[in-house]
Amino acid sequence: MLATAANKNFVPALRTLDHLALQDDSRRELALQCLNQAALAGDIASCFALGLELRASNPGHAAHWLNQAALAGYPFAQQERALLGEAAAPPNIERQPIDADDLPLRSLTQNILLKEVCNDPSIKVFSNVLNKVDCAYLMFIARPLMTRAGVIDPGGDKAGYTSNVRTNMSTFLPFGDVDIIARHIEEKIMAAIKAPLPSSEPMSVLWYSNGESYEPHFDFFSPNLEVSQKHLAEGGQRLVSAITYLAEPDQGGSTNFPELDITIDVKAGDTLWFRNCDDQGQPDRRTLHSGDPVSAVEKWVVTKWIRESITPYLEF
Repeated sequence: MLATAANKNFVPALRTLDHLALQDDSRRELALQCLNQAALAGDIASCFALGLELRASNPGHAAHWLNQAALAGYPFAQQERALLGEAAAPPNIERQPIDADDLPLRSLTQNILLKEVCNDPSIKVFSNVLNKVDCAYLMFIARPLMTRAGVIDPGGDKAGYTSNVRTNMSTFLPFGDVDIIARHIEEKIMAAIKAPLPSSEPMSVLWYSNGESYEPHFDFFSPNLEVSQKHLAEGGQRLVSAITYLAEPDQGGSTNFPELDITIDVKAGDTLWFRNCDDQGQPDRRTLHSGDPVSAVEKWVVTKWIRESITPYLEF
């Protein structure tokens, strides 16, 4: 179906096929074919991905496509363009029929590196979970949806309470609203941490500008708060937090566990994973953690919370 739509020059189908094909080195020809057609049609996400793909083989054409992406404010495009020389206009490429019959929708083979940070409570860092194209895409689709992040009301009867405890911007990407590319990226995260998608919450994307932070807090739902009861009834407690960094700041923005005297700096594409509860499923207060103030540029993360059981969020 995607190939049929792509052969009609339907840009979202071309964009989806180029993203999927880029996951498999043996399908580079298909990826380039779809990238070229989508980029020539003005798709900014494909302009960026094509620019990255051509950096080594044709830096002049890469500079051209990264220029297009940078002019539209696409994440990372300006920085990547600055690394290249003079831009060259790409040639007109004859369109070829697109055949994607054997292209798997889920190409999740990854070279993940695992680092154990703490054994009790368990804290780990998974490296190489997402690539730059993945990170930029989530930032691109989430940015127009951003609003001031909220916290649970200290009185315990409502969520979405605005407080100076948390000064960043955030948004959820509901399961029913994400496209195939965003779902593929989400499944990369779930495959890396070996957690089932149906037991997770939708992706929560957080954006920290210069000076913004999130003071020490817990991710688990406090059983004593009224507002927690609704959440606990929809899949149970948040057993695990998985925070994947989409863009790391030049300075600041560390994740700090004050009760454990642990501070973690990770790179874009890496996932910080930690358990919020003990072996009996009870909240572990040692998991108190903060997002330290960003002091240069910005920080973007996407968080997946893993619950005790299947959640209703996939029922759309």
